[in-house]
Amino acid sequence: ARKDTRTPVLVGVLGVLVYLVIALALIAPLGMLGLVLANSMQLTTHALVMLYLAHRHFDGLRGQDLPRSALKVLSASLAMGSAVLASYPHVTRLAERWPTWDELFVVVVGGAVGVASYAVLIWVLRVKEVAYLRDSIAARIRSASRTAAE
Repeated sequence: ARKDTRTPVLVGVLGVLVYLVIALALIAPLGMLGLVLANSMQLTTHALVMLYLAHRHFDGLRGQDLPRSALKVLSASLAMGSAVLASYPHVTRLAERWPTWDELFVVVVGGAVGVASYAVLIWVLRVKEVAYLRDSIAARIRSASRTAAE
């Protein structure tokens, strides 16, 4: 959007390097959990570097209320993780009925619990970016329907 494709690519490469270093360090002692942690660190690094660059490029991000939004999203994420963790024993017990599909069932149902709980929580916490996204989508739909009617 800012006609600068180089910076996001370089930040992405940095994220991949972070992933590789952490994954190689943690895969032996932690197995798959090491890869999960490496992926989380990659995405966190990417987000923080891009936030820093945006802050610097736009001479600050005043008025955006990022700490409040971040706290709401973090709270919703922690609650979502708790909901998925709490549902896991019940989901695995249900999955035993379909031995051929048990792993897929656990992933799909666990994912659905996560998505549903997160969606409800960000709605309840009134994360303003969600309202912005909803309004943007509604505006595009209205614009497209007006164009189609003409």
